[in-house]
Amino acid sequence: MRYFNGDGVEQSGRDAAAWLRSAALQGHADAQFNLGVLYAQGRLVLTPDKLQEWQNGVDLPKLEYDLLMSGMAFGKAWIELAAAQGHREAKEALSRF
Repeated sequence: MRYFNGDGVEQSGRDAAAWLRSAALQGHADAQFNLGVLYAQGRLVLTPDKLQEWQNGVDLPKLEYDLLMSGMAFGKAWIELAAAQGHREAKEALSRF
């Protein structure tokens, strides 16, 4: 989140997304939750060319492309992964979907 917020480093959404994705793929619940929130809020956008890349190597539900474009379903899927690991904020966030 430091790159996304520019906290002590040059602000870069691209770098923030790359670091969060890397950590999320390694199973870090905080990263999964934060990545999910950013997609659900529309602060990160999943482009068509990234859809297949994101679905390779991670056990996310195969969602319809039109749902993914909104970001909400994609974000929720990451938040669900975090919640499954017991992440408190993720569990609370799911009640708002």
